[in-house]
Parts: sequence; C-alpha cells; structure tokens
Amino acid sequence: MDFKGVKKMKIIKSKRNILIVILMTLVVGLSIIAFGDMVKDEETIGSDIVEKEILNISELSTIKYNYKNVAKYEDVKKFKGINIPFTSKSFLLVYSGYVKAGVDLEDIDISIKDDKNITIKMNEAKILDNVINEKEAEMYDEDSGLFNKLKYDDLLGVLSLEKEKIKDELIEDGFLDEANKHTEKLVKNMLGNMGFEKVDIYFR
Repeated sequence: MDFKGVKKMKIIKSKRNILIVILMTLVVGLSIIAFGDMVKDEETIGSDIVEKEILNISELSTIKYNYKNVAKYEDVKKFKGINIPFTSKSFLLVYSGYVKAGVDLEDIDISIKDDKNITIKMNEAKILDNVINEKEAEMYDEDSGLFNKLKYDDLLGVLSLEKEKIKDELIEDGFLDEANKHTEKLVKNMLGNMGFEKVDIYFR
C-alpha cells in the first residue's frame, strides 16, 4: 500500500474541508453540495464540471445588511387645504429587518483556456432578499382620530415604504458593488481550490 499517497490525499482533503468551513461562514444561505466529495486528480477539468459546481451554489448571497430603524407616521383629513378636526392620526414605529445581495449563478459563461486558466462572465449582483420583521415591529405614541381611526393597513403601508427606501439608499451607497467584490473573492477561492491558478471574472 502506498502510505505516502494516502497521507497526501488526507492532507488535500483536510485543506479542502477547512476551505468549505470558511465559505460556509462567509456566505449566508450558501448551499455547497459537491465540494466535500471532490477529489482532484491529474485530468483536465472541463467547463461542464466547473459549471456544475457553480450551479450547485445556484444563488450566491454574499453580503447582508441588518438594521433597526424608527419611522414616524402622520395623517389628517383635509377640506380645501384645512385640517378637519378629529381626523388626525399618528404613531412612531420601531422596526428591524435585513437586506441580502448576491449573484444569480445560473446565467454564467465559462471559458477554460487550459487546466490552470479560466474566465468567468456573470451578471452583476442584485437584491436577493428585502425583509422587515412585521411581527416584531412596535408602535409608540399612537394617536387615533375620532373620525380617522388607525388601521393595520397604516402599519403595513409604512413598512412597505420604509423597506423600499432602505433598499434604494443601500444601492446608492454601493451595496451591490460590495456584493460583486465578495462574489469575485468567493468564486476565485472556489476555483483556486479546484486547481486553477489564473481566474478572470467579469460582470455584465
């Protein structure tokens, strides 16, 4: 029995396992199916195999933003620009949520020059999840008008507007650009683990 060969395989497998743990820590909701069973040999890795490995991830969520915020709601009925008495309602709302961004890896182009060089083209990052925890939202300083009662729809309306506002602000601040950088880093690590030494990634 070739004990040196067995020992070498164990070392390779150990390093691969460490990389898997790191990826699982960095990627939220990342599903890694085939990495742990993959054994590297001397054969050339074809583009179909690379695509299979990447598609197993399917949707790469690379960055997550958690937040807690306060919003104020006010509404009053008017007649010819004049506030109608007993129709004013308002509340303060404390809510929390998260936004996740990443890349859909199902639409990718893979070009392998040789067993050490590979080029990947993929779509730019997008918002994958935009969630507000409605059940955990808390209302304060509620003021319900006699002829304009507070309704549950008022709460839902505020949450919907706040959710879109936060998403737009994040995008403006470069949230998707940061997701692209994280995606590039993670995919390069994965392909490096498969034996590629030069990995070029382009976003379209």
